[in-house]
Amino acid sequence: LTYLRDIIGVREIDYRAKTVTFAPPQDVKIESISMEVPLGNGEFLTAGWKKENGKIVEELKLPNSWRRKPTKAALSN
Repeated sequence: LTYLRDIIGVREIDYRAKTVTFAPPQDVKIESISMEVPLGNGEFLTAGWKKENGKIVEELKLPNSWRRKPTKAALSN
């Protein structure tokens, strides 16, 4: 169990490509969580989620030079 991957949902951080793979878990028994992750050069990402009416509401804030990489599940939809 890793906090960043299994609880927050940050699956991968690619520092060269400046991409983040983010997929919050669906089966965690907490109601909300959020954290800042240092990326270097004074930059941070903020990742987290909260449950609203039984659904996961994502939060991912990235510096302008970074982007979110789609997950395999998102690509298959």
